[in-house]
Order: sequence, then structure tokens, then C-alpha cells
Amino acid sequence: QAQAAGTPVLEIWDHQAGEARPFAQIGFSHLAVGQAMAGHLLAHGHRRLAYLDSGVADDFRAHERGSGFAAAARAAGADVQLLTARSGDPFDAGRAALAALRHGGAQAVACATDHLACGVLLQALDEGLAVPRALAVLGFGDFPVGRQLRPALSTVRPASDAIGRAAALAVVAALAGSGQPPRGQALPWTLLERSSTACSTASSAAATSAGNPRAA
Repeated sequence: QAQAAGTPVLEIWDHQAGEARPFAQIGFSHLAVGQAMAGHLLAHGHRRLAYLDSGVADDFRAHERGSGFAAAARAAGADVQLLTARSGDPFDAGRAALAALRHGGAQAVACATDHLACGVLLQALDEGLAVPRALAVLGFGDFPVGRQLRPALSTVRPASDAIGRAAALAVVAALAGSGQPPRGQALPWTLLERSSTACSTASSAAATSAGNPRAA
């Protein structure tokens, strides 16, 4: 209704190329992020993977990352365990999930958020597990807390500032009387390898959404 009345409408934090959408999107493919998360863990030799999904039912972007993760893992012939975090504090939920991860024999886990991943990592350390040798842990969001842990948390860094700027510019341009609806834009994300998944702690590597490795 808003769009029909001439109000510019954008969806941010998502971009699904090739799909007919009622309005423009500025963001990135969460399916592709999930696939890359699985690829990262597979590249380190892990064959028993797990994805710890958000316990928030409406967090459809986290669920989409999980779908991409599972598809990529299965396509590579790896075992994949799909878990849903309990509701409530994500650090506590991550800690609580470790028992199921250990029971399922997971060698590596990707989490829907950094906070879930931090909970898993902290509980693993409390139980004497060597991270990443016994369990590699990967998050999403690049929250500052992940960089302060030891081992530091590997994660996916979305282009948060760039998404905000692009959305603001698109709306301003539409309101300026161009006569055109806002245009969609796909923006990059970066997978940051830190010590929680690295085979060696000697260096940290990063890969962009284009798949090109570069120095972190």
C-alpha cells in the first residue's frame, strides 16, 4: 500500500538475485553466506558439521543461512546436524547447545550469531575441549566480544555501514523526485578466519563474498 501511494519502499539486509520481488533489496544473500560457512569448515578437513540456528522463529535470515549451510555440507558428502537454540539469552543458549553438539559427534559448528557461538566456545573451554582441534566454532556478525575471546572467534562480517548508507542514498534519491523507485544493490560480506577455526594460529585470513582470499 505504501509503495502504491508513492512512498519509497526498500528491504535491507537481504538480496536475492534473480527472484521477482515486490520492492528493491539492499544487502546480501544469506543462502550464499551459509554455503560459504560450510565451505570454510570443510576446507579445514571437517566432515561432521553442525549448524546452531536462532531460537527466534521469525529470524528467517538465520534460517536461510542454515539452509545454505546444510545444502553445501550435504553436497560435499559431509554429515550435518541441525540444531535450534533454546529461547532466551543467546550466550546461555550457546552453552546449553554444547551437550547436543558433543552427543552428535560434531567436529565443527557454525552458529546463527556470534553470541550463540561465544556461548558454545566458552562452554567448550569450561569443559576442557581444545578449540578448534576438538571443536571448531564459527559465528556471524563480527561483534566485538568475539575478538576478545581466546581463541578469537572466526565469523562473517556483514557490510553493515555500507547497507545503511546505500539504503539512505536510495531513499533520498527517490524522494528527490527522480520518478524511479529505489534500486536494489548487492553488497559484499567477509568471512574472517580467526583462531576458533584456524588450523594454525600463526595468521588470520579473510575471504570476501566474491570468494577471493585476502589478508585480514
